[in-house]
Amino acid sequence: MQSSASKAKPRQRTYPGSEVLAGQSPRKVLTKILRGDPLGMDSRCADRVAHHANLVDPDRLYDHATAWVAHQAFGYDGTPPLDEFLTTCIDSTIRTLLDEDIEVQRQGIPALGDPDQSSTTSVSHWLADCLGIEPPIARKCAVVYNNLPIPVREAFWAVVIQSKPLERAVAEGHGAPAKAKARVRYALAMMSTLGTTPEPNPDPGAPSWNYAEDIFLGSDNTGRSDR
Repeated sequence: MQSSASKAKPRQRTYPGSEVLAGQSPRKVLTKILRGDPLGMDSRCADRVAHHANLVDPDRLYDHATAWVAHQAFGYDGTPPLDEFLTTCIDSTIRTLLDEDIEVQRQGIPALGDPDQSSTTSVSHWLADCLGIEPPIARKCAVVYNNLPIPVREAFWAVVIQSKPLERAVAEGHGAPAKAKARVRYALAMMSTLGTTPEPNPDPGAPSWNYAEDIFLGSDNTGRSDR
């Protein structure tokens, strides 16, 4: 006759994060992830967005990334390490959301549950306020921006999004002053034409993308961009 000890189920191995990620279903795991954010998903998502210099709505990313972590938690046993596991999940989610945005723009329809329809803090509304354009156009601009080369996005992120002086952006490795300026201007030009060949500004005196360059890159006393 087997003893009670021999009949007992083997104890589940513990690992960093197992108190959250170990569960009977993704729904239960997700509940634990969302209750007080014990895995620090909010700050992790923000860090990965900054790392890639992507324009992604933070609430949308958080919702999708936490759900993906809960789904991927099944079978996770501590390998790879927790930080790597969560980073991989978040990066995968970012790529999925960017691909969804491309498809939405290709089809010309609003994204299902698009936070831009209701949230005044969404990326599209921020970009619209920042650059003086309408949110629907800003959403298209964000898609163009997210597919620019990483050095261009990093320079734009530093100078425009983080509002760093050009000198600091240069010191942080975003190229020589002329190169950093060129990268920011290229990002602005590509967004202004939604990815087509930039055209000259037909009215230099009016608020425009050249005006945006003046704001972010500085101008001389004539009001023309410091080129």
